[in-house]
Amino acid sequence: MKQKSTKIDLDEIDLLLKDTKKDTVVLYTKLISICKTFNGMVMLSLIINHWREQGKFYRFQTPCNHELYLKGESWQEMTGFSRKVIRTALNSIAIKRTVKNRESNEVKNAIVIYYTDKNRLTWYELNVKELNKRIKSIGIGLI
Repeated sequence: MKQKSTKIDLDEIDLLLKDTKKDTVVLYTKLISICKTFNGMVMLSLIINHWREQGKFYRFQTPCNHELYLKGESWQEMTGFSRKVIRTALNSIAIKRTVKNRESNEVKNAIVIYYTDKNRLTWYELNVKELNKRIKSIGIGLI
C-alpha cells in the first residue's frame, strides 16, 4: 500500500516539475576526483552541459543590470551558490585567461578557461582535450 502512495506522490512531483525539464542538468559525480569538491563538480557539470549545447558561452556570476543578462541565467541563480562559493568552485576547475598568462602552460592545461571581454561578459571555454586526458587518468571513458 505504501509503494502505491509513493508512486502517486512521484507522479504528482513529475507533473509539478514538467515545465522545468528544460532546466535539468546532468551531474557527472565521478568528476569529483578531478574537481576536488562537490561544488566544483556541479560547476564543471554545468559548463559541460552548456558547452555541448552551444560551445563557448558567457554567463554572469550574479543577477545584474547588464543589457544581455537574462533572469535566472546567472551562476548564482542556477546553483543557489553565494559569490564566494562560485569563485571557490571555479578556482578548483578553471583559470582566468589574461593578456599576461595567455600562452602559459597553466592556461593550456586548464580544464576550463574563462575571460572577461571589454563588454563585461565573462566567457567560458571547455578544454575538451585536457578534460578527456584527466578523465582517462582516473579510469572513466570519454565525455
